[in-house]
Amino acid sequence: MADELDRRLDAAVNEAFDEYFEETYNSIVENRTAKKKKRAYVERNQEAGHNRLWNDYFSEDPTFPPHLFRRRFCMNKE
Repeated sequence: MADELDRRLDAAVNEAFDEYFEETYNSIVENRTAKKKKRAYVERNQEAGHNRLWNDYFSEDPTFPPHLFRRRFCMNKE
């Protein structure tokens, strides 16, 4: 009777260990093969910004005078 109990206990322990091992292995494999997310692309419309800057400070009739340009971009008089 003790031998039968030992066999049942061994079988239960082996089954529990196999299930635990399988779950752990699968979770490691899933985490390892996960694809990296791509970075989001943000359209910054740089050409329109360049055009605004040019029109504000460098055009024939600028929006802002030269002293404000120097203050805005931290430039000295030289």
